[in-house]
Amino acid sequence: MQVGEIPHFDSGSRAEVQALCSRVRDDLDAVVSKAVRRIRHELPEYLVVAENEHWEAVHEQLRRRLEAVRYDRPPETADLESAARLARARARQHVQISSLIDAYHIGDSEVWNALVRASDEASAPELPRLASRMMDSLHVLSSALTAAHSEVTQSLQGHRITLIHRLVERLTNGVVDDEVRAIAETLRMPATASWQVLVWAPPRSNAEVSFELQRSITGLGAQIICAARGAHLVVLADESSSTAVRAYAESHREGRWGIGMLRQGLDGAAASLEDARLALDAATAPRRVSDFSDNWVLACVAAHRDRLVPLVADLVAVAREHPHLADAVIAHWENSLSLAATAKALNMHANTLTYRLGRWRDLTGLDPRSAPTLLQSWIAAQEARRP
Repeated sequence: MQVGEIPHFDSGSRAEVQALCSRVRDDLDAVVSKAVRRIRHELPEYLVVAENEHWEAVHEQLRRRLEAVRYDRPPETADLESAARLARARARQHVQISSLIDAYHIGDSEVWNALVRASDEASAPELPRLASRMMDSLHVLSSALTAAHSEVTQSLQGHRITLIHRLVERLTNGVVDDEVRAIAETLRMPATASWQVLVWAPPRSNAEVSFELQRSITGLGAQIICAARGAHLVVLADESSSTAVRAYAESHREGRWGIGMLRQGLDGAAASLEDARLALDAATAPRRVSDFSDNWVLACVAAHRDRLVPLVADLVAVAREHPHLADAVIAHWENSLSLAATAKALNMHANTLTYRLGRWRDLTGLDPRSAPTLLQSWIAAQEARRP
């Protein structure tokens, strides 16, 4: 026998252990019921498992554990296959591997408590050896549980990613049909929930959307979906998660963000995605985050930029050549045509502001102190800021 190896029972000890296990087996239903109650109380994840199904699984588990103790043997192939089947089932029910192993420990602890209670003067000396046997075999079972659980989890994760990309593709195209509703149900997206979509563009057009960024965002809430769409990242967040995602976007220093409105249902998610896309197109320096609800005028203008740009091309050229004049035009718009408020916002004397607005008029022929021509000037100045 090697150092540290647990010796087998001699014939006398074996008889005492088998008698002890027989006494526990006679009360096994009560042991199982106590283990199930503890698991469902201490590990709330298990509430997704029907109680009768849970009881049957624990009964099978503890019966096998008690048999292994009774006959002084490690887990056999049948035991490992039974554990693997259970691990795969729990993975499909979204029970985490840590909870599954914890549940096995709870079951073992109840078997151990029952053995202690049922022991007598003859069998009590064998308890330390039984404890060592149970710990060793639990380690072997845990390895089988982990391998089987991981196999299903990886498969489910791959399937989930495929579904998410398909969902985002359909929503991007404005399609909400039976397929989209079925995908949403599979992804556990409540049909009546409200969704806010954010779209991120990297600082460089050839940059890739990193997995780390997606993982950081999905960790902000329970109902958040991320998917790369071309060079952009699309984020769907439910109402309870949207505040955290928005705060993340506002603190994220790289790239640009477009934020859609919070809208109800899957049709609302598709509309919010279009909001976010339009808002992103309207995001101009120095603004990194463009919210459709605040920036909808420019967003809608930007949606038709191919039609409008030729009309303001000369104005855009002036704005790019004289950015300080364009800044004055934009500030004048944002401060409701108030010279005093605009000068304060730009931290300059009112006379300097008047000169710059006049200079813009001289160069473009449009007076920015008049609402109709200020709108044209503002559109041109914003276009000049586009990356």
